[in-house]
Amino acid sequence: MPKKPKTGLLSRSLSLAKITASASGRLAKHTVSGWFSDPLEHLEKGKKILESQAKQLVGEANQLRGTLVKAGQILSMYGDSFFPKEVVAHLKKLQSEVEPLPIETIDTLLKKRLGLEKYRELDIDPTPLGAASLGQVHRAIIKSTGQTVAIKVRYPGIERAIDTDLKLMRFFLSAGKFFPADIPKERWDGIFDEAKFMLYQEVDYKSELKLLKLYREHLLNDPRFHVPEAIERYCTPSLLCTSFETGERIDSQAVRTLSQKRRDQLASSFVDLFLMEFYQWNLVQTDPHFGNYLIRLRPEGIDQWVLFDFGALRAFSDEFKSSYITMVRGVLNTNDDQILEAGEQMGLVSKDDSKEARQGFVNLAYLSAEPVMKDTEYDWAASDLPKRTAALSLKVIPSLKFRIPPKEMLSLNRKLGGIYVHLSELRSHLAIRKNLMKEPYQSLIGISPKLPSHR
Repeated sequence: MPKKPKTGLLSRSLSLAKITASASGRLAKHTVSGWFSDPLEHLEKGKKILESQAKQLVGEANQLRGTLVKAGQILSMYGDSFFPKEVVAHLKKLQSEVEPLPIETIDTLLKKRLGLEKYRELDIDPTPLGAASLGQVHRAIIKSTGQTVAIKVRYPGIERAIDTDLKLMRFFLSAGKFFPADIPKERWDGIFDEAKFMLYQEVDYKSELKLLKLYREHLLNDPRFHVPEAIERYCTPSLLCTSFETGERIDSQAVRTLSQKRRDQLASSFVDLFLMEFYQWNLVQTDPHFGNYLIRLRPEGIDQWVLFDFGALRAFSDEFKSSYITMVRGVLNTNDDQILEAGEQMGLVSKDDSKEARQGFVNLAYLSAEPVMKDTEYDWAASDLPKRTAALSLKVIPSLKFRIPPKEMLSLNRKLGGIYVHLSELRSHLAIRKNLMKEPYQSLIGISPKLPSHR
């Protein structure tokens, strides 16, 4: 049975202080031993120390939950470019290895947050449907009607620990020498600022309730998607109750054995959803992992996506959207000048950069957009695009002086990465340029119907 999480600020601080001191001690000992050992042997020992520290951090973060898990998840997204693979492997475990709280703790929280009268109206399933970094979900039945609902329960003390946890997490990563020395402090500031923004939004279930209702309204008449209905009687700032929804996970055998046509249709719907989110509604779900979606299979109709988790919805500023659309327009029309213009607007590239650095930025933009550079099928599962993009980034980013991307770019990149993973899991052959050629996107972005000829 999992232990009760440490929710007090003092106990959380002591936990991180303990592993920070341990990390600093190991590194100091390793540094001294390097004076007397073979350089290659010393390097290998250093990698093992970092791996050990990453493993220890993951174990402590899963116990503390909340901010540490979320920050680790964010770092794992960018880790392939910065950290040894052994460290990244452990950080990525934070995306799935979160133990649920025992039902006794959940019952206590529900009684306190709902009040005894409403609590007694529900029959709570003691086995959680899922557990994440900030809370867990339980199935329940409303006794008077027999309706099955899902209740998301926020972990206790999470909202009070955000600022302190982030500071302590950053201190640990610095003391443990996780941050590469050649990446400036300001670049990490942007990542941690984005983590703080996401955390404060995701722990506010009152805000999530409003966003869920708005998102549901947008898709109410689109048969390709279904959004759960809020059951507001059992919603509070720390509880969210919705209709219980069923479906297949994207990585299930039932979805894997679908025909290519049906898998491509699901992929196309998923891409269309993002296009509506970003270009029409300005309301993007920026945490697109497998657990936030189910698929309802309809052999006689259109297979349907069931959508969950609206705490990660965010809007983007007009300034950012304008720059990003300029970038997309430049890539799709193979216009290097527009790509550089957008890069300058975002602060990613400068007119003072060398010709080689500026061309490297352009090349990276084209490579990242490889799936939309043609209107014939693209084999998403067979592509090694992430590996090639990461390799080119390692060459280009230093030449651009590790400039800080707009904070909004981190959330958007997470969304786009999630789209790539979903289309890969579906083994789709979708040519997504065709999705962008639909209205209103073709006019809004300004895409030439003519395919690029030299890329």
